[in-house]
Amino acid sequence: MRCTPLLETRGLSKTYPGGVRALQNVDFTLCEGEVHALLGENGAGKSTLAQTLYGLIYPDEGVIKLRGRPVSILSPRDALRSGILYIPQYPEFPHGVSLREVVKLYADARGRAVTTSDVEEVAGSFGWRLDFNADAGSLPLVDRQRFMLALGIALGVEVLILDEPTSFLSGVEVEKLLESIKKLKSLGVSMVYVTHRIREVYEVADRVTVLRRGRVVTTIDEPRSVPEDVLVSYVVGEKVEFRVERKRGASGSQALEVSDLVVRDEYGVLKVKGVDLSVARGEIVAIVGIEGMGQRELLEAIVGLRRRERGIVKVDGVVVENVAGFRKAGGRYVPGDRLEALAPDMNIVENVTVPIHAASTVVRWGIIDTKRAVNMALGIVKRFGVVARSVWDKVGSLSGGNQQKLLLGREMGIGDPVIVVMHNPTAGLDVASSAALLDKIAKLADRGVGVLFATPVVDEALAVADRILVFRDGRVAGEYSAEASRLEIVRAILA
Repeated sequence: MRCTPLLETRGLSKTYPGGVRALQNVDFTLCEGEVHALLGENGAGKSTLAQTLYGLIYPDEGVIKLRGRPVSILSPRDALRSGILYIPQYPEFPHGVSLREVVKLYADARGRAVTTSDVEEVAGSFGWRLDFNADAGSLPLVDRQRFMLALGIALGVEVLILDEPTSFLSGVEVEKLLESIKKLKSLGVSMVYVTHRIREVYEVADRVTVLRRGRVVTTIDEPRSVPEDVLVSYVVGEKVEFRVERKRGASGSQALEVSDLVVRDEYGVLKVKGVDLSVARGEIVAIVGIEGMGQRELLEAIVGLRRRERGIVKVDGVVVENVAGFRKAGGRYVPGDRLEALAPDMNIVENVTVPIHAASTVVRWGIIDTKRAVNMALGIVKRFGVVARSVWDKVGSLSGGNQQKLLLGREMGIGDPVIVVMHNPTAGLDVASSAALLDKIAKLADRGVGVLFATPVVDEALAVADRILVFRDGRVAGEYSAEASRLEIVRAILA
């Protein structure tokens, strides 16, 4: 197709604290009237690029151009004034604010005299009925998305950026959204469509750019002419080798049993849909999938941090209902956000002795034995390679990677756990540190401890897991052995 460049990036780069290179010299062009898909695995840089185009993230290097002219987009207001609207996976609105008020906020930011009637008229042309007096913060996801799409048209934006719009939708809702996107395209709207689903690329995209580890791998002008296996190979790239030695296989009774687990998120959206799984002592089970598919809600419900709508969780044969019961039965948990489990304003010694399972080993007659506590902290720092000046350093002064190592050391290295549950445990770690951590996970299993961990990195799962569960749309979509091919697993994730 003939391309008239509308929105472009040249040499766009972004490095986060800790050295994570989210974007590396990215060149990207959105043509007038096209749907341009951004395809890639977790951490490929898709959302970072999308949010940079909207002023939510500021690049370290590079230029953004609109109709051939460099533009400065330092905030969403700048983006809206330039005719760009970003729609996240789950548009969030504050409670107590009506859609009518949201329209006014966006109209003011855009600098256009757009009214509720204008948005209502656009919505009506798509057959959507929206209550503009309703509490915006209580709307179902489908209505939020429809509102944002109608709002974008009414505001007269030139570019819509849709970030994983189908992640939380049911099958029927996905089909309706894709039909809406086709209609938007027929109206001349240009769209950046962020996705991990190859089927959706074939369905709506005129062109697709594949990102991997922050770099552009390729841009394909006619994606429908490219076989699925070829697209998957672009997404997957070369395998990252993690050399881990371990005695594979379960060595005893069930450490963890989960039956018919059903969980909703804080918005009432069904995120875990009748999940059954088990982990034996000495066994490592990995959950792989695109982030946001319900992994966090699943793990939080297992460990007792999130309410279960239905289902039973057993640790070492004992039914557990809450965090206290989970820990008492021998469960340990490493959350995806390390600061949910660490106190930044407390020092290393205090952080490692706060949990009940750790405090019980250093408290004598109700008083903390300082010598024991310090020795415990020193042991964790040494075994897990935590870089700190002393164990009296505040945890907030440590780098993100060292905070992660400290948390992992506390949960994995103290006491005698039955099951350790981890969400993306290598987050913030470089390849060498990730490999060292995977080795510790392997040794933990060799001691007879069960391990359940969710990771977006298939290579990590293949390196240490006995079984790999592909998690998609709130369900276990497939189970694979450690001998499965990387391509086979990635294809299941992207289906």
